[in-house]
Amino acid sequence: FFLEKYCSELCREAAWRSYHACLCGAGFVSDEKRVHPLHHLYNLCVESGRSNPLMIARIFAMVFQRVTME
Repeated sequence: FFLEKYCSELCREAAWRSYHACLCGAGFVSDEKRVHPLHHLYNLCVESGRSNPLMIARIFAMVFQRVTME
């Protein structure tokens, strides 16, 4: 649903290792009843004109990945 853009392959790999694997919705199958939770959060941020919730989600993902992948 979101198409992340990175300046290089190195940056993409770093993002995957630090937070993106946790947040990535690429393997999530959406339909009329199921939408990736991050999509709802993104829409809320767009509607409210704030990006803080997305930054907080990224921080949580970084902590989660660090704890679970050690």
